[in-house]
Amino acid sequence: MNTEDFPIAGMDQRTFYFILAALLYSIGKNEECRKLLSRLILMRGNGVNLKNRIEQLNVLATKAMKEDAAS
Repeated sequence: MNTEDFPIAGMDQRTFYFILAALLYSIGKNEECRKLLSRLILMRGNGVNLKNRIEQLNVLATKAMKEDAAS
């Protein structure tokens, strides 16, 4: 069995996790998205742009979770 480590497809671990979180949000898995984002925000070495995008996606996922709970 082959195993790969980062970089995968030219992406570092932070980029991969952010894309995965965005995918989870887009398919409506907001709780899993927020869990991944919370782990991602704690990683050292995040750039300013990535931090801003993480915060924006976290706000969107939180709003979606509240809307789902209200309905």
